Amino acid sequence: MFDWLYNFSNEFIILFWVIIILLLTFSCIRLIEFILPSKEIVRGSKLASYLHQSVVNLCSLVLAFSLFQVLDDVHRVDTLVSMEATQINNLDRVLTRYADPSADAIRPALHEYARSIVQDEWPLLLKQQGSQATAERFKPLSQGIFRLHPKGDRQTSLYSKAIELSEQLAQSRDARIDASTKSLPVIYWAVIALTFIAVSGISAMIQLEKFTYIQLGLLLAALAGVVALIFAFDRPFMGDSGVKPEAIEKVIKSMDERHSGIHPPQSIRLS
Repeated sequence: MFDWLYNFSNEFIILFWVIIILLLTFSCIRLIEFILPSKEIVRGSKLASYLHQSVVNLCSLVLAFSLFQVLDDVHRVDTLVSMEATQINNLDRVLTRYADPSADAIRPALHEYARSIVQDEWPLLLKQQGSQATAERFKPLSQGIFRLHPKGDRQTSLYSKAIELSEQLAQSRDARIDASTKSLPVIYWAVIALTFIAVSGISAMIQLEKFTYIQLGLLLAALAGVVALIFAFDRPFMGDSGVKPEAIEKVIKSMDERHSGIHPPQSIRLS
């Protein structure tokens, strides 16, 4: 519903949620004050004052738990991407050490696959899907490794390692694409909304003065800031806070420096 917000900066996202939550909360307070007779508000004001702190604490607890959840998800995705970059780099090193023309012929395919992850697949991860072009570029890499004919114990050992790394790369890609579909369950957002409604309702039952409105506004702005953080990190590949392919880009540069004689096609070069 709010995916378009990820096209803006984190500062805009924070400002958006602060304004929206303040407007909705104070509108809810005004609505309750309009519906309930003033005598009822005065009568329940004392109890509301006791409950207000408890409800605010509950809201803070829900927000803290949700923030921890999304930050943990982003950390796991970032670790996954770093591990995938390491696997690409290690496979390139193994093929280099294999010291055979048949292995040298596979390295350009590995270059193309790594570059395709950055150029073809990463933009599609924002849409929670993988790239068919990247999948196609993995085929010659995997088939080329399986077609190697090791000679001697050294090449046999390196061949086994290359097979293992190619399998790990396939699994890492699947895990990365699957991670792009992850987000905070709807029930979390429902509970967050309910706690804000509770804060609004109980605040409306307290006899608010001008200075009290300012205090409540500052409290709500702080809570709204946490909501903005949760939203910013909710989609692991989207927005300024999303995971970027920097680890894979660094590996590509290392591979280019290691094999300066390999020149992948211009169409898959990094911009």
